[in-house]
Amino acid sequence: MKKSLLALAVLGAFAGAASAQSSVTLYGLIDASLVNQKTQSVGTPTAANPTGYTETKANSLDSGHLNGSRWGLRGREDLGGGMAADFVLESGFNIDTGSNDDKEQRVFSRTATVGLSGGFGAVTLGRSLTLMDDVRGSFIMERWDFDPTKAVWKEGGTDYTSRFDNRIRYVTPAMGGFFAGAEVSGESGNAVAAAGGNKSYAAKLGYAAGPINLQMALQSDKDAVKPHDAITYLTLLGSYNFGFATLGAEYNRENNKRTPGDDNATEWALGAKFPLGASAQVAFAYARSKVQGKDNTATGYGIEAQYNLSPRTKIYAGARSNKDDDVIPGTTDQMKDRIIGVGIQHRF
Repeated sequence: MKKSLLALAVLGAFAGAASAQSSVTLYGLIDASLVNQKTQSVGTPTAANPTGYTETKANSLDSGHLNGSRWGLRGREDLGGGMAADFVLESGFNIDTGSNDDKEQRVFSRTATVGLSGGFGAVTLGRSLTLMDDVRGSFIMERWDFDPTKAVWKEGGTDYTSRFDNRIRYVTPAMGGFFAGAEVSGESGNAVAAAGGNKSYAAKLGYAAGPINLQMALQSDKDAVKPHDAITYLTLLGSYNFGFATLGAEYNRENNKRTPGDDNATEWALGAKFPLGASAQVAFAYARSKVQGKDNTATGYGIEAQYNLSPRTKIYAGARSNKDDDVIPGTTDQMKDRIIGVGIQHRF
């Protein structure tokens, strides 16, 4: 017992010394939910399943259906003259099993950045969500499993790279509501050099002040294989807060040069969010995607409701349904995916 107390005292003294040099904050989000899901798909035909069609239904306790569960460290050191050194280390996990949520088992799979900030803006190096994803995350709904844009646009076209490795980013300071940023990434790490210098790029520009929020983003994901053909994404987003409701719209254009023929996608979404008193809100959204070369159309809708039990804890419920032009073999019914869930989320 005495050794344990002594160890705690030494650690406390070390933490006090560190905090005298800079500030470090431990933060996180824990999201758990009970969900019912149904998924329909057509895969490779087999002798046992000549059509390749499968339908799965499941009831489960899952992690991160409203927001991904994560914990992290955020730090800043004042360098004087209005300049600071900043870092963020953030790891995702599954609250239902306690496991790392990254397939490659990286410790800080969500964010790992360090940089300098000041009156000039901020320059950061490392891994994080892209500037395109920053803009997409500003839509009406929480951009996760109840938001139809995530499922519909991935099903209709090709999903963009949501996180860049090995990236260099610059963002401007806020100037009368206007902001901008640009970044470049060697997405494949050390394989970039062997592949001939494959890169990805992203940029954003916007204005947010009072009830108005207008943003646009551009991202280009180059193929690691020569001739490094790219898929380029353009997003335009806008919303207006009327007080009794916030209405929003988003438009996306995907230009795919990796596949032969016209394989581009046009995507859009409409949404509305309504406050219900001081502690609750409900949001709705509808999304649509059309892939020109495949003559494929995907559509979906979603709803989510949240109630704040405290500034840090909320309960929520949501549902999403989406479908595309593929039909169940032997029928004329379109294939659909569906999720319904209730959950609790705590931030610290």
